[in-house]
Amino acid sequence: MLVADENADVREKQSVDGLSSQFRQQVVGFNGGGTAAADDDSSLTCQPACIHEARLPPPLLHPHLTHAFACYYYIEISLAVGAGSHSFIPRVGSTTGRAGPRISEAYPHTVFSAPTTCDWYGATCCEPADPDIDQAQQLLAGLPALAAVAVAVDPVEVQQQQFVITKSGERFMIVGVDYQPGGQDAYGTGRGDPLSNATVCLRDAALMQSLGINTIRSYNVDPTANHDECVSIFNSVGIYMLIDVNSPLSGQHIDRSNPSSTYTSEYLEHIFTVVEAFKDYPNTLGFFAGNEIINDVPTAQDNPPYIRAVQRDLKNYIKNHAPRTIPVGYSAAQVQEVLKDTWSYLQCNNAQNGEDMSRSDFFGLNSYSWCGSDSSFTTSGYDVLVEWFGNTTIPVFFSEYGCNVPTPRVFDEVPVLYGEQMTVMSGGLVYEWTEEPSNYGIVQENDNGTLSLLPDYNTLQSQYNKLDITLITTRNQTATDLQAPECSSDLISSNDFNNDFDIPDVPSGGEDLIANGISNAPKGGIIAVTQTVVQVPVYAANGAPIENLAIKPAAGANRPGSGSLTTGSSGGASSTSKAIAAKATLGPVGGAIAAAVFGAGLMLQSTIARLVQFRHRGVRFQVLRRLVCYKVDTEGPATLDLQDSPLNQACGIG
Repeated sequence: MLVADENADVREKQSVDGLSSQFRQQVVGFNGGGTAAADDDSSLTCQPACIHEARLPPPLLHPHLTHAFACYYYIEISLAVGAGSHSFIPRVGSTTGRAGPRISEAYPHTVFSAPTTCDWYGATCCEPADPDIDQAQQLLAGLPALAAVAVAVDPVEVQQQQFVITKSGERFMIVGVDYQPGGQDAYGTGRGDPLSNATVCLRDAALMQSLGINTIRSYNVDPTANHDECVSIFNSVGIYMLIDVNSPLSGQHIDRSNPSSTYTSEYLEHIFTVVEAFKDYPNTLGFFAGNEIINDVPTAQDNPPYIRAVQRDLKNYIKNHAPRTIPVGYSAAQVQEVLKDTWSYLQCNNAQNGEDMSRSDFFGLNSYSWCGSDSSFTTSGYDVLVEWFGNTTIPVFFSEYGCNVPTPRVFDEVPVLYGEQMTVMSGGLVYEWTEEPSNYGIVQENDNGTLSLLPDYNTLQSQYNKLDITLITTRNQTATDLQAPECSSDLISSNDFNNDFDIPDVPSGGEDLIANGISNAPKGGIIAVTQTVVQVPVYAANGAPIENLAIKPAAGANRPGSGSLTTGSSGGASSTSKAIAAKATLGPVGGAIAAAVFGAGLMLQSTIARLVQFRHRGVRFQVLRRLVCYKVDTEGPATLDLQDSPLNQACGIG
């Protein structure tokens, strides 16, 4: 029962019987009603609408329970107005017949990692005659948009040595994986690219969310493909993207053996098209201008100026055509003889005045020096990297890492990479997600369309779960107040490395592209994620099926330790449930309710209560949502009697 301010005017709102037909169709088997009430005394009450019955669809029967459950959300919004406060339930319809937002759109949720039985919230409420309340109702009408913001990531920017989340000021440490299902050979075959198959992206995003991944790197993308679904899925779970602008196809990369012949306006048109395809997504972390263009000592002679030239062109294009500054950098091979010189050449400032657009915004290193449990901080050479990059003025991270010999992979370098000895580094991306001919994958795509986790997935997760999240997200003010050194031949120590900082001019036709943009540019954007449950069978490393695999909307970057997977027994019919690498996230009250309703074994799979606070035009709101679930003692489609529910008790029924 909701109590309104005693001095407020109250008008009766529409009853359940008057709800829009659109909402009636959302609740299959809807059969009930309720009335709004207002008393004349000073204690005004308002009864929520009531549902007598709701018919359960078969998919909501949980495979490991002898009972089915029906669940709905009860939403209460508290509004602080002056010295008093008002509570009300967001309405479905109004006296004008205009339908309000669906709760499923406004607050994405998961029950057993599966869709809820029915989405419900009250149609009637006490509404004090107060301008701020009217303002609140306008805000409620926009709940779906608010929810989209809540589950979207904030863009990341470069602040000298560190990546920083723009709005919060928190340091962003890359906890990533290189993501190219099908490998490089799949690109250009008509099979799309890693970010164009929503079914696969949903599957992988759910597994990455459980693993703790916050960044993926995709090497070869088709800028003409539609990436909205995949990118929106990754965005909703707090995963950013590092995108390589090059591809293995002719005319779409710089040839390291003859860079001048491939640095053309046609090449620029391709890489600018990639920028156009991804520039409008908030979870685009950055673009790689090149990957291992210097892959031995001889290629360190001719290629460095071309790397800076491509970075200049990309950054100028982004400045002219993107809605925000998106970092551009380089991914280097670990050619030890010229590695430090490569970093020095790319991070220095070559502008006499103003901003040097050819300078790298970040530096990635493909490192495979820590191999097996016998390696260490010193034997791997990580100590040398820390010494070299200790005064870096751009973020440095591993754009690839993780030896696959010896086997099994132990990932002992993970706690060190994210520990106190290597705070100068900004994390790294494990190579790689899917098992390809090179045998670096942590998951295996099977010929029958299913997917299996490899033991390396579990090992990596156990290492991630050891990380000190506070340490890796704390911004170092000193590291963000550094000044880049001025470019000079004195920075280059090897005679085998090019020390000339005069870079090639933009090729003919390129200036026009940079100034005016490419024609018929692709346009990407975040869209609503309507499918959250994974449709592809996935199996644990022991062969047991992973059950109820779904993405869970996140408000910010994903973090290690934030998820778990539930598997059944590989024996089949007599299956049991267990959680893999689970960490409790519910509060004490929510956890207790969860244990009572679902049993301790399923507690981590259900969100019972959540409190969200926000401000709008100087008005503070507090949204509390509670999940109410009921057991059904029947098989198949069933009718659930909610007569004894607290909701109906509030309506005076039963």
